[in-house]
Amino acid sequence: MQANARQMREFRRRIQSVFQDPYASLNPRRGIRQALSEPLHVHRLGSPAEIEAKVRSTILEVGLTVAVLDKYPHEFSGGQRQRGGPER
Repeated sequence: MQANARQMREFRRRIQSVFQDPYASLNPRRGIRQALSEPLHVHRLGSPAEIEAKVRSTILEVGLTVAVLDKYPHEFSGGQRQRGGPER
């Protein structure tokens, strides 16, 4: 089976690696807001305001507060990392 470029872009939007180690799932040099919004920007899935709204709603869905968006991964507990990593 072969896919054209458009089909591959669509496929890549729906998949990602899920790391078992919560310490490896988030880039320590990027804040949580940047880590969660980057894939949305890369795939052009909304305006900056729409992306910010999606990031905020996603963080609330996993049981965290929007205050964590200004933090870095090292400031999270292991459980918080596990909840934030897959949402990316």
